[in-house]
Amino acid sequence: MSFNSDLLAEDIINTAYYVYSKNDKILSGLSKTFFGITKSAIGVTGAVICVLGTTVLAADDVTAIGVLDDPAAVGLAGGAAAATIYAASGLKLAVVGILETTDGVGEAVGNLIGNAVSAAVATSPNPLPPDDDQKDHREKTKNANANDRKQVNSVAKKYNIDRREFGDFIEESKQMSGRGPSDNYTYQELEELAKEFMEYQ
Repeated sequence: MSFNSDLLAEDIINTAYYVYSKNDKILSGLSKTFFGITKSAIGVTGAVICVLGTTVLAADDVTAIGVLDDPAAVGLAGGAAAATIYAASGLKLAVVGILETTDGVGEAVGNLIGNAVSAAVATSPNPLPPDDDQKDHREKTKNANANDRKQVNSVAKKYNIDRREFGDFIEESKQMSGRGPSDNYTYQELEELAKEFMEYQ
């Protein structure tokens, strides 16, 4: 099976479009973030104007113009508090929007990866699950070990030597030559080892 990069790119684009169009969290989150930031900006601007107005009205009391405008100063202070609360609610909406957008992007990426993995598994030349691959490996190893035992038995019988002692000699030889336990000898190598074994007996 050959690899077609154009087909893969088209699949990725189609999957991305599908994921984006089905994921309302991203659009909803972005609009909440935008409106939350706008609301916060309006609230902060209102609070700043009210605080400045209150400061100006309080300053004229120092100039002895009078206290007739004190109710307006109190009203402006209340307006500053209300505008601050409005700004805080806008900030909260913006944070909710950011979290919703992040969640939507996470879902979209998860769906995109899931779809890509599904497509890759479907087109894989070896669609067996990993456990089945391990089972096949165990079967091959089991059969290889049985064949190796048969070869060792055959050589031991041919040279009329004790099978168990010859097997121990083979394992010692593997260790001394740096071979691993499953790095087995060929039949010809076993015959050479049998000759060496007989010399040491």
